Amino acid sequence: MKNRFTFFAFCFGILILQSCCRYRPTHWENPNFKYASDSTYSRAITSDSKNLYIGNSDGFIYKVNLKNFKSKQISKKPIAEIRDIALTGKKTLVAMQSNDSSVVLNLKNRKEQTQSISNKAIFLDGMDILPSGIGFLMGDPVDGLFTLYKTADFGLQWTEISPKLPAEIGEAGFAASGSTVHCLNDSSFTFVSGGMQSRFFKSTNAGKTWQSTDLNYPKSSGSGPFSLCVINAKEMVIVGGDYTQPKNSENRSFYSSDGGLTWLPSEKPTLGYRSCVIFYEGNLYACGTTGIDISLDHGKNWETMTLTEGKNYFAMHERNGVIYATMPNGKIEIIQIKASKKNFK
Repeated sequence: MKNRFTFFAFCFGILILQSCCRYRPTHWENPNFKYASDSTYSRAITSDSKNLYIGNSDGFIYKVNLKNFKSKQISKKPIAEIRDIALTGKKTLVAMQSNDSSVVLNLKNRKEQTQSISNKAIFLDGMDILPSGIGFLMGDPVDGLFTLYKTADFGLQWTEISPKLPAEIGEAGFAASGSTVHCLNDSSFTFVSGGMQSRFFKSTNAGKTWQSTDLNYPKSSGSGPFSLCVINAKEMVIVGGDYTQPKNSENRSFYSSDGGLTWLPSEKPTLGYRSCVIFYEGNLYACGTTGIDISLDHGKNWETMTLTEGKNYFAMHERNGVIYATMPNGKIEIIQIKASKKNFK
């Protein structure tokens, strides 16, 4: 009898342990603070050790002190619809707008410089700048050709990549969080497209030639990949969906284990449309109009973080174990991650 009791107790313990490892975390803090007016929001956020830097929908850049969360507007002239922002190795802020004006703002030592990177109106979707100063920028197609640019001086000057890359009819990019573009190294660039044709693109020679892989998203103007996360040279994750139907159950999230050559749909996808995905200490986090999801297995399965369900988020940024997620009404939510088995139920 004693042995039988011990056996059942052991089995029960195993079930409890498995349950701890399978379900979503609920023990974390998520206060929020305001950095700007109720009528604004942000899709562009980055940081250094002391401050958050936020490119806002009102066209201004804000600095938020990470100790007291006091906010200060640090740019003087607005550039409409900032959708991406980067803090470079030269302590220069580079902000990119997405309103068919093809304007990039540089902010250094309180001096502002705006530059139009083209004499044509271009809707810019995302950029990435490496510590080396090499960067890559992608915009929607013009006359059937993607608009792709690169920089070698931390975003101070941009030159167009040639030869130009053809796009399919109705194919474009999404500027939901400025995270559809990534530099793997000084010569390897990646980006994703959506709309009537969704694809993953990769170049290993700084844009001279490109390889593309089709992504199995529904063909519509509002559907496709909205964010790309590069875990390493082999592992990558894409999230998205249809922002006009945020609860649509069709393909929303994919993962690759071979550098983007093939993409598999998540076995358990994100709960709804997702606009941003980031990676921190082995886990993935994806946010969107219905909450924040977490994946503990590099994108194969997703669970919604309980306290975020039903909330609307645009973009996220991680700094020292804290996720800062932008929300409507000029707010940012602070999600303090405490990763241990005791935090799972």
